[in-house]
Amino acid sequence: MDEHNPAFQSGDASRAIQSWHENSERSLEGSSLLSVESQGNEGPEVKVRTYVLEHFASFLRHLRHLAHRDQSLLLSYYILCKTQTQIGVCYDKTQTVASHDLRANVRALVAISVAYEDQHPAIEIMQPLLKKAGFPTVFGHPLAEIVFAYAACGSFN
Repeated sequence: MDEHNPAFQSGDASRAIQSWHENSERSLEGSSLLSVESQGNEGPEVKVRTYVLEHFASFLRHLRHLAHRDQSLLLSYYILCKTQTQIGVCYDKTQTVASHDLRANVRALVAISVAYEDQHPAIEIMQPLLKKAGFPTVFGHPLAEIVFAYAACGSFN
């Protein structure tokens, strides 16, 4: 596995290494799950699924802001209840990478739901985040205000 892959650098890698030490043959077969699927019915996985089912309209509204592939990934997992192994086969990924992609997309979805008020990104929320990311201004204008204006009218005109 590529050490520079984000999945390798996450907690998935430590679980993969632990699985290898416990039973190297089984870990090579790919039959063991290394993700929240194997953690039972507790933790963040259940909370996300509950949110999706109880706030479906809001989930879909925020989901539209992700790339089509990411939308499909989240819908397959949370609505169609496909396993991470099945999703991995569809996207030509391992279960571990599928798990990492799901977690990354959930984090993105949470950021989108926090940043958007009334379907437009909130300037007060975006500005500190953009500043911390090193993008406070563009051509002397606050980037958060530019994004807000673009989201409000749908174009830069």
